[in-house]
Amino acid sequence: MSSDLQNLDFATAAFDLDAAAEAFVPFIERLNGLIKLMDANDGFFCNKFPPEFHISYDELYTVHHAGERTFFRYLPIYPQLKGEWICAIRQQIAMTFTKGLREVFAEKYLVLKKCAAIAGAKAGLPAMKEAKVSHNYFGEVHVGDRYSANQAGAMGPGAHAHDMVFTQTQQTAADKLDLTALAAELSKLREQLRAAAVEPDHDIALGQVAAAEAAARAGERGKVLDHLRGAGNWALDVATKIGVNLASEAFNTNPR
Repeated sequence: MSSDLQNLDFATAAFDLDAAAEAFVPFIERLNGLIKLMDANDGFFCNKFPPEFHISYDELYTVHHAGERTFFRYLPIYPQLKGEWICAIRQQIAMTFTKGLREVFAEKYLVLKKCAAIAGAKAGLPAMKEAKVSHNYFGEVHVGDRYSANQAGAMGPGAHAHDMVFTQTQQTAADKLDLTALAAELSKLREQLRAAAVEPDHDIALGQVAAAEAAARAGERGKVLDHLRGAGNWALDVATKIGVNLASEAFNTNPR
């Protein structure tokens, strides 16, 4: 670790980390505004909301991943903070509800600011700009090691769902699912899960996928998605590995 430190430019690290943190701010502000609009509309996303509140998961994942790469690039400077960054894949971003995303982004912003301050201090730089986002950015929701997300896309300890997902694209994607093709893919997935199941939770996931397959064959779109949400991350991981893309997409689709 000491040799790694010798090869690092602390000043560059401080500026890079600060820039990565600042990249989160516009998204935190947009998410905050979106939540206020949703609260005024019974928790639902409305296509009449201003365009600036139509945020894609790709945008969110891009800024989150950039922050993640910057954090780990300079980890030798602040090894004691390694546990403060919880990694996330795009599927987890897509399966996290709006308030959970705002909570996650505010937390990651604060972590990057803290790291920037440590690097700046080691470089002998003046104090970095104070964080614009406080630990109580969400009012009654504390931003710490909790992340509000649904059970399938949990991004941290104690994750829980508490509001609607926000993109109209996600809400209408359920209507576009080809249930006949999906049933065929779920049949393949069910066979793979049966062969790989070793834990009690795996048997539960297998049962949920089988129920989703039956619902797809019966044309019961909502039940398909309900059962897939109950199947959880293990089933999704297997679906991704074996390349049943429509089934993988269905795991990430929210009902209307």
